[in-house]
Amino acid sequence: MAYSQVGELVEMIRKFHSEMAELCEDMRDNEDDPRLELILDHIHYHEKSVCQALSAYQDDDSADGLLNTWLQYTSTDELKRTLRGAIEEVDTNEELTAEKLIEVMMKVDQRLLEFYKQGREESSVPRVKEFFDSLVQLVEGKEHDFAKGVLELRDGQ
Repeated sequence: MAYSQVGELVEMIRKFHSEMAELCEDMRDNEDDPRLELILDHIHYHEKSVCQALSAYQDDDSADGLLNTWLQYTSTDELKRTLRGAIEEVDTNEELTAEKLIEVMMKVDQRLLEFYKQGREESSVPRVKEFFDSLVQLVEGKEHDFAKGVLELRDGQ
């Protein structure tokens, strides 16, 4: 079983979202299809929002107790592999399309959502449960907003 501090997980996940935000921005700037450009802009905005939310936890002095809490999860290593794999998949793919990036991002979001829900369910510390619950709400809100944006784009064709 892997042990990690909440702060280590927050930093790992924040870095991932930061890299994805930069990638979306780069792809958006080079995209010719206005619809895909809007989707990439939307994803970029949400990735930056997640980074800011996680950075706020890191910068909050009152969160030190939360960030220093040790967790025991078997899926921590799997999550690290998932995030690394996603970054490698998009970094090494010279023919990466916006559609493929969106597909990768949606898969990772699903994996993060599963991890956050597991953390919420398995933790016995109320503050940690609340933290994971806020992350669940963040991802679910992101998914809802993304789906709404795609439907609006499709209806506008």
